[in-house]
Amino acid sequence: MLVEAETLPPVLETAEGVADQPLVPKAGKHKTKRPQADAVDSPHGCKPSTASRSRAPKRQIPTVVWFAGIGFGLFVICCGGCGFITMLGSSAVKEAEAKKKEADAKRRKDALEGLADADKLYAQNKPADAVAKYKQWFSDAESRKPDILKRIVEYEIKKGDGTEALAWIDKGLDLGVEVEYDNPFARAMLENRKKTRELDVVIANEERKSKDRSERAKAGKLSRDEFRQLVIGKTMQQVRDLLGKPNSTQDLGDTEFWYYEGKSIDPATNKKDFTAQIVFDGNTAKSVNFQGGF
Repeated sequence: MLVEAETLPPVLETAEGVADQPLVPKAGKHKTKRPQADAVDSPHGCKPSTASRSRAPKRQIPTVVWFAGIGFGLFVICCGGCGFITMLGSSAVKEAEAKKKEADAKRRKDALEGLADADKLYAQNKPADAVAKYKQWFSDAESRKPDILKRIVEYEIKKGDGTEALAWIDKGLDLGVEVEYDNPFARAMLENRKKTRELDVVIANEERKSKDRSERAKAGKLSRDEFRQLVIGKTMQQVRDLLGKPNSTQDLGDTEFWYYEGKSIDPATNKKDFTAQIVFDGNTAKSVNFQGGF
């Protein structure tokens, strides 16, 4: 019995080989495969593997952009932090100022009330109680300080406490408070204290000048007249404190000579004297002789 062969479609050949031909399903049961959208047939009828598929390269952010972003972020953080700190500092300062104003206002109120109470006590002939309150609020008395200081000083003198009265007179002088006392002892104490202070200023100035001359003498920068003013009338110990130990000495009984080298300037040559001879009569410098030199 003859069996007819199935008729197959012709196979086409190309320059690259056998070309893919559409598959003709055989008779009978068969499954139809849906074509995959991403599958691409190769010239040889094979699907490319996943590994061989081409991938788009990742876009890299340039380093310059990274640094620029970091810098901008730090700038924002820094400026924002500084602004926040400044805001906190400003708020704290304002709060402190407000508290200070409140405290000052309260103290002024308390001072006015305290001074008013003192005035009442003074009017009631209770000077001890009144003066105690005057002393407590004296620093806040402002324009009333001269009157209050007068009451305090004259009360202390009347009580017999001259030390306390003098302390308050000094406080008035320190603050520049001008007071006209009725009590003669208060007036005398004030005048004596002013003279003592003036003398203290003179002494302080002389000590400063003496120290300056001493330093200049040790450096050999004093004129002969300045050297004489520095030592004449001084004791041996004072001269030693001013000029240091002499280079040499000569003892002739009641008279003693001390010699210092290069401590004064010869006015004729404007050069240092070779020696300055200090003549002591007993323990006091009486005169000075100079020998020009180098």
